[in-house]
Amino acid sequence: MAFLLAAGAGIFMRFALVSGDWYGLHFANVRHAHSHLMLFSWATSAWMILLARRFAAHGQDIKGMQICIRLSILIGSLTFIPFLFWGYTPARIGDVSVPVSIILSIAIIFVWYAFAAFYFRNRRLLVERLHLIDIAVIGMIVCTGGAWLRGVFVALKFADPVFADGAVHAFLTILTDGWLLLGLFGLVALRSGVAIPRRTVIAATIGLVLSFLVNLEAAPDAIRWIGAVSMFVFAVAALSALRALSGHISRFAYVALGAALLLRLLYVVPPIMYTIDGLQLRVTYLHWLYLPGISTLLLELSSVRGRRLRWFFASSVLLVIGTVPMSGLWPYLDSGALRPVGLTFMIASSFGPPLVLLSLLFSRVYKHRPIQQ
Repeated sequence: MAFLLAAGAGIFMRFALVSGDWYGLHFANVRHAHSHLMLFSWATSAWMILLARRFAAHGQDIKGMQICIRLSILIGSLTFIPFLFWGYTPARIGDVSVPVSIILSIAIIFVWYAFAAFYFRNRRLLVERLHLIDIAVIGMIVCTGGAWLRGVFVALKFADPVFADGAVHAFLTILTDGWLLLGLFGLVALRSGVAIPRRTVIAATIGLVLSFLVNLEAAPDAIRWIGAVSMFVFAVAALSALRALSGHISRFAYVALGAALLLRLLYVVPPIMYTIDGLQLRVTYLHWLYLPGISTLLLELSSVRGRRLRWFFASSVLLVIGTVPMSGLWPYLDSGALRPVGLTFMIASSFGPPLVLLSLLFSRVYKHRPIQQ
């Protein structure tokens, strides 16, 4: 349901960008509501559920994990309305200004800390090699440092773009690459009994730490080069881990994640980096990583198979293509004849993934419906 609500915000955002009518809302706030719900209540919570199931399969007590998961989904869902109407600014409740969005975001961080504590408590009881999952859970904790720093900068009204953007990118990069990407690889390895070489795990960890620096467009070149080298190391290590998992995940997730990591390798080449920055393709890339890549693998690990997995992947690819009119690439493609087609496709393509998940939800409800005598 969180995915469907977040997708609804994405559909509205595309419609508003085309029509120019935001119905009193603001682009930044709608974007925050969309992205936070997709991250908090969908991607991260789904990963936590899958990990808890693995522990349960080994006979572990997962009650603490289950409480954290429920809180993660609940609090993540509660962030939607505050972010939609107020973003990060305080909400006006009577004569009092309350930073509801920030309070809920802080609350979910403490839920992550609790989940990590339950993980390491149970992890000691298992003999399996969980190195990638260990790094993912550590990434769950470390990424929050960026969120805390961002909050401190806002409180101090410190607006230097390098530091402000650096805190945000540190949070998003470590969460996406360290927690979700490596965490999903770890779950596949655990499920399939694949041993990821220790050197691969070490290289991915070393590269992950400073890889966010490559995304800081306002930073001096020397800082971005450090990030580029780190990103290169991470991408090579992640590709090595992905290759070790070939045959254990669908070709859809394999191709999507492989392409995303190959793009990371290309991005560290200066001319390509500056071209991508100029074309503002980051949104397109993130949608590719999160939908055809991470979300497809999440569904696959949740036992979604066959045509619905194919439909989700195909519709996700179309949705990603639909982000092109929002990028700097669009002015080069925009023409009198193409413009209405492109803008219509931008809106229409956003319906695909939520419709596939809605059909999946209905099928599972119908499957478990009691038979009437």
